[in-house]
This record gives sequence, structure tokens and C-alpha cells, in this order.
Amino acid sequence: MVTQEIAPVRREEKEPARPQAVRRRRQGGFTLIEMLAVVVILAIVAGVGFVVVNNQIEKARENTDMANLRTIADAANRYIMDGNDPATLPGTSKKVDQNSVLIGAYLGAPPKDPWNSAYYSIDVQGNTITITSPHGGNNAQTLSVKF
Repeated sequence: MVTQEIAPVRREEKEPARPQAVRRRRQGGFTLIEMLAVVVILAIVAGVGFVVVNNQIEKARENTDMANLRTIADAANRYIMDGNDPATLPGTSKKVDQNSVLIGAYLGAPPKDPWNSAYYSIDVQGNTITITSPHGGNNAQTLSVKF
């Protein structure tokens, strides 16, 4: 006769009862510390992004400013090549505004400063025309052209 051993049936053991606070933790959601960490990380990323974008905007303004200086210098050169006296180029105000001799045939309208400052200024000394950006401070740009 063959004898078989029957293994006792094991019942799955239940987890011991836990306090209610521990059970809540298993529910979905974030803790306050996790939320604060995310907010801090987002603030750092936004701050770095703001600095980078602001630097690019400033570079674009400086490039536009230099292009405006070159446009005014080109118009002044054409004014002189048409036989006009260079001494009359700056006019009485020395500004490239609506009353400037360059407006009309040489410049359609006064170039707009990227910083919304005053007008560009022109100065003639001998055979050199100097055009200065209205934006003062460290970013002021000057272009000198000989005719």
C-alpha cells in the first residue's frame, strides 16, 4: 500500500492592522515636501530661462541699433555724393528726426531706436561723419564714416 503525505494547507496571512495614517499614505497624491521641491526646481528653470532670453533680446537690440547706424551713414554718404555740402548734413539740431535733411530722398523715415530713446545724432568734423546711438550708458554705439 502506498502512503501519501498530505501537506497542510497554508492560509495566506493577512497583514497586521495598521494605523489609519499609514493606510492613507498608500493612496495617490504628493506630500508637501515633494510639491515644494517641484516648485523650487521650476523657479530655478524659469530664472535661468529669463536670463538667457533677456540676453538674446539685448543682443538683438544692439544689432538693430548698429544696422540703423549703418543705414544713416549710407544715407549721409548718398547726400554728400549728390553734391550737397557736408556741413549742412547735421542741420541745426544735429538729430536724425523729421526735420533732418536726410528724411525724404535719402531716408524714408527716421530710424527707430530699439530702446525707444531719443533720435540718432550726426556730427560732421572735417571729412568724417559720426553717427551716435541715442541709447546712453555702456550700450551706446558710434559709427564714424569718412567721405
